[in-house]
Amino acid sequence: MAQIPVPSPTPPKLVSGALKSDDHNLDVLRAIAVLSVFIHHLRPVFGGSNVLMEILGGLGRTGVVLFFVHTSLVLMESLERLSAGNRHFIWGFYIRRIFRIYPLAICAIIGAMMLRVPATWEEATKYSAPGIAQILSNLLLVQNITRQQSILGPLWSLPLEVQMYVVLPFLFIFFSSTARWISYMVTAWGLALLSALGVFYLTGHMNLFAYIPCFLSGVVAYRCRFAQRRWPFFLWPCLIVCLSVLGAAFYSDQVAAEIHNLAWEWPVALILGLSWHRFHEVRSAAVTKAAHWVAKYSYGIYLWHHIVIFLVFYRLPVMSGVVRALVAIAGTAAASVASFHCVEDPLIRVGKRVAAFSVRRSNAPPSEA
Repeated sequence: MAQIPVPSPTPPKLVSGALKSDDHNLDVLRAIAVLSVFIHHLRPVFGGSNVLMEILGGLGRTGVVLFFVHTSLVLMESLERLSAGNRHFIWGFYIRRIFRIYPLAICAIIGAMMLRVPATWEEATKYSAPGIAQILSNLLLVQNITRQQSILGPLWSLPLEVQMYVVLPFLFIFFSSTARWISYMVTAWGLALLSALGVFYLTGHMNLFAYIPCFLSGVVAYRCRFAQRRWPFFLWPCLIVCLSVLGAAFYSDQVAAEIHNLAWEWPVALILGLSWHRFHEVRSAAVTKAAHWVAKYSYGIYLWHHIVIFLVFYRLPVMSGVVRALVAIAGTAAASVASFHCVEDPLIRVGKRVAAFSVRRSNAPPSEA
């Protein structure tokens, strides 16, 4: 890969405001996001159609928006670290993300097929084996491009995230190296909205274009990280929960309502991107530990909870709903912890070593003849 110009270093006077890799507020954001998705998929097994159930049912999509903002923000910080004195950091970034995302996703997809877990609850009583094209699309995380159904229902958002990884390093270079980033960001947002609407008009769906503004909101958060923290922490989770609940109430599960949903999701993402840095960091040890634990195992929770919930509610003997829910929570936690230590964390370490080796080779001076 050709050498990429590295953004100019952050001025010394701004270093104190730089995003910290151990920012506990981000753990709170990620924990709320994954728990929103979990509640969304746990709700239908209880049945019912009251207002509360409908609101809880919409939390999942809002939780995905929170994930997108969080991921974009955290990866911008990661790119900042990787780019320090390294003109070939993009290779390392791609390699690390591949080892971070694909191994556990492949395990979950294979597990779902072996256990005959349907993609949605509507298909819970009639499992149909996926075809070769569907399997390959899911394993490569390109089912949104090939228009194949996700083998696991929650897996619909992961290809969007993976495809944003391709352009995120270039967004980092562009928005980190220009002093006029605000005007450029407004322009980028406007182009993203027009592109999404144009694609929807031409094809009837938006695909990746629908969520570019959410990822751009994470870039906004990264660029706004120098502002002084003025607001008490407790308002941070309150804001996230209020936005999630209001967004869920605004949500419609009708395909034709995609623009209706995104008309709320885009502002939610932007509000989070503009505001997260204004809150003081959490000081409660209990909240910090709980949020860190959930955030640490959140990828496993995201991948395994659908499988565990299906097994608990459709394969185990009849039990009360509360007992089933507790078993589903415990089973998801156990699967997430086990997969993290057996698959996820070891492969992350391998990815770091492979990326470091690749970058060293790229940066090595050419050998003399």
